[in-house]
Amino acid sequence: MKLLVDKISSEIGTIVIVSDGEKLCSLDFVDYEQRMLKLLQRRYRSLNFHNVKNPQGFSSRIQAYFEGDVLRKAASLRQRSANASTH
Repeated sequence: MKLLVDKISSEIGTIVIVSDGEKLCSLDFVDYEQRMLKLLQRRYRSLNFHNVKNPQGFSSRIQAYFEGDVLRKAASLRQRSANASTH
C-alpha cells in the first residue's frame, strides 16, 4: 500500500499525517510515530511510504485548525446565519 506522509509543526508538537492518496489514514504526534507505524502495518500489511507536502490538502487544513482559522470561519458562518434569520 502506497502511503503519503507529511509532518507539520504545531504549538503542541510535530504532527505526522498519513494519507492513502484519497483519505486520511492516520494522524498522530511524532512522539508516537512507532506506535502509528505498527497500527498501519497491522491494517495494511505491506507499506510503501512517500514523503510529500500537504497530501490532499490535509496538512494545510490541520494547520488552519491549529491557527484558529477553522474556528473563526465557523463563528463567522454562525453570525451570518443568525443575521439572516433576523432580517
